[in-house]
This record gives sequence, structure tokens and C-alpha cells, in this order.
Amino acid sequence: MTDYFAQIHGVLPNGRSWSTGRHITSSQTEGGLLTTWGNAWSAAWAVSGTGLATLFSSGLTLTGYTVATLDATMRELTKSSSTVSAAGVATGTSLPSNCSIVIDWRSSSLRRSARGRQALPPPADTQVGNDLLLSTPANNVKTALLSVQSAIQADGSSFFVYNRHPLVDGTPAYHKTTLTSLVVRTKIGSQRKRYRKEVAVYV
Repeated sequence: MTDYFAQIHGVLPNGRSWSTGRHITSSQTEGGLLTTWGNAWSAAWAVSGTGLATLFSSGLTLTGYTVATLDATMRELTKSSSTVSAAGVATGTSLPSNCSIVIDWRSSSLRRSARGRQALPPPADTQVGNDLLLSTPANNVKTALLSVQSAIQADGSSFFVYNRHPLVDGTPAYHKTTLTSLVVRTKIGSQRKRYRKEVAVYV
């Protein structure tokens, strides 16, 4: 089995890029996993009426996928990419670029180091009420992410997280923990790194 880092990439309405990804252990080749990963996300995005595209404004786009092969210290060795062109279809205006839909990934362990977090782009304002993701969009996100999880795990591949440094309980650095389930937060999250390079304008 080989360790990979798989990502999806896109462009925000303000023209800046966004990306999100997961670490995967798989017996597939880098190119094979890229195909599986890309097909899974493209399908999750495009489902009529309930796909991820329904969460985002038309100014937000999905532009491509990458899969990188990792070494024992999780550094990238090689990387393959593919392109796609898909836009959001939600009515309304996108929330600011530092906002995000947050997915919490969980394992059988309750340790903080054995959990993962994934940030999707900012949804359209029509998908949110009182700073919370509305029930239908939240359920659509969960269904979409579960479909991606199922597609990746179909051949025995798995998602994982790892700790960069040794833990106090003696767990060595780069120990991998398999992620088995996910939940979607209804509270809108914050991704400051997406906003960090925004140029301040004064009037």
C-alpha cells in the first residue's frame, strides 16, 4: 500500500484559489487513484438538485484534481493532475472567502491526533441562516462526502491522519490513524489563510 495526498482545486469568486484534500493509503497507482478521486468528486459535485454545486454561487469554480505520492515522512515525491471545469449553481452571493463548510473526520480513537478536519469553500448566502448551514444543504454536503468516501474505499483504500511529532504516550512521529466516519458542522468555519493575502482597501 502507498500513501498519497489527494486534493481538489478551484477558484473563489474573488479570483483567488482554494483547495482541500485528504491523505489516502491505497494499492492503486498514482494515476489510478487520480482517476478514482476525480471521478468521485465530479460525481459528488454534479448530482442534480443535491450535489455540491448547489451549495456554491456561480462565481465559484472547480478546476482540477491532484494526487501526490508520499514518502515515509509524508513529503511529496511525485504528483499527477487533471483538469475539470465546473461552477456552482446556487442563487445568491457567496459568503466571504475566509468562510468555509467544515467536515470533521473521525476514527475509532477519541484522541485529538486521531481526528481530521476538512474545509470546503464558502457557500452562497442562500444556503445559510443565522450563521448556520441550513438543514437541507448540510445533509446534501454529508451525502456528497459519503459518496466520495465510498468511492475511495471501494477497493480497500482508506483515509488517514498522522501526527508529525512523537506523542506523550509514546506514539512515534508519522503514525497513521485510519479515518472511518464524518460529520458536517452546521456552524460556518473560518479559513484565515484564504483571506491572508487580501489587500486592504481604505476609503
